[in-house]
Amino acid sequence: MKKILAAFTISALLMLSGCDNSETSSLKIELNTAAGGSFTEEDSTNKNGFGYGDEQNREQPEYAVFFEEQKVHRLDVNIDAEDWSAICAAPKDKEYKSADITIDGKTIENCGFKTHGNSTLNETVKAGMTCFPFKIKFDKYTENTFMGLDELVLCNNYIDVSYARQYAGYEAFRAIGKDAPLCAYFNVYVNGELMGLYTGVEEIDDSYLERVFGSHKHNLYKADELATLAPDMDSWTIKQKKGSDTSRADLKKLVKVLDETPLGEKGEIESVLDVDSALAYIAVGAVIHHCDGYGGYSAHNYCLYFNDGVFYVLPWDMDLCFYQTGWGFMPSDGAQMDIADGLTGAEDIKERPLIQKLLAVDEYYETYLKYCKETLEWLKEYDESGADKLYELIGESVKNDPRGKYNLFNSEFNHTYHYGFAGYIRERVAYLENRLNELVVS
Repeated sequence: MKKILAAFTISALLMLSGCDNSETSSLKIELNTAAGGSFTEEDSTNKNGFGYGDEQNREQPEYAVFFEEQKVHRLDVNIDAEDWSAICAAPKDKEYKSADITIDGKTIENCGFKTHGNSTLNETVKAGMTCFPFKIKFDKYTENTFMGLDELVLCNNYIDVSYARQYAGYEAFRAIGKDAPLCAYFNVYVNGELMGLYTGVEEIDDSYLERVFGSHKHNLYKADELATLAPDMDSWTIKQKKGSDTSRADLKKLVKVLDETPLGEKGEIESVLDVDSALAYIAVGAVIHHCDGYGGYSAHNYCLYFNDGVFYVLPWDMDLCFYQTGWGFMPSDGAQMDIADGLTGAEDIKERPLIQKLLAVDEYYETYLKYCKETLEWLKEYDESGADKLYELIGESVKNDPRGKYNLFNSEFNHTYHYGFAGYIRERVAYLENRLNELVVS
């Protein structure tokens, strides 16, 4: 298989460094169907999103039905003025404060409310703005939830004037029958002041794990930058978020197996890894050019959940997918990023052993290409109708966003505009249709 040489320019790298570890996305079923999603009556697994763990047709939690609504929601944060002033004075401290949260008229009292993210938060602070990315932990001080949801991340779309990349990025996983965090749009107000249009994402925590796997008791790891899964990976790059066993023996075994498996052989990989979830993550990321994922320049933005003796790879933080990589982020560069090796920005596949070892196995590579083709089919339909419907859904809210990005937003969704979200998708589809026909198992 060919090796991808990602020639990032200095300006591109600077732009990409403005990402953070915040975020998710759930296109409502009606919007997904119009956008080419693969939901059918007989495929209830896709509808309910149980594509990684227990695939029984479990009843959806109440909040999952809420996320399916095709609307922009209103979210009000009622917080003590002194606490809000303290947040604004030191946003990088990320300290929880008590706040009452009202969503579409339903109030949940005494929730944990704080700033969230890394680079996106830093860039918002540097701009002198108070429309920070936030996190709400409904059960921080009580046993409250929002319809069963324990945590909601509010992404401020600071680096994405299309307001669409994260939302559509998660939808790509659902389109091929794999679960991803649920997502919805919110007009967010703090003490009556409109902060702007936010993308609300179901945090990968207890409620997500219960929804997808039926259990939240096992080890959950969240990848930070340079979480390569190579033996020389620093321990701090993957944080253990949940689980009583803190020895990290399960994670160490995964790294060891990947390292010791000969190229082209399965070895013991299937004893430590749900290979299908990993291949889906790699394939979707490659097709939609998730340049900030595991296959990208920083090898992060994914989670690992150890369930039934194997790790499942879960997508996270999709606001830098569908992105251009050349000078000025022109689609002619980003849209023609190769998918032969599953990389989306990394220059050396040996630095991404999860991709290197899996795609070297012919059987796995065939599955990878299958998921690439399925994602491309969804992307083609998204180009035809999905992006336009998303524009219609959020356009009025963007127009009223006090940050004043409406004109740029219009350009992003213009199919003929060379630099924008919709124009990029069109060029990406044209490139991939030819490229996928050329790829064969070597």
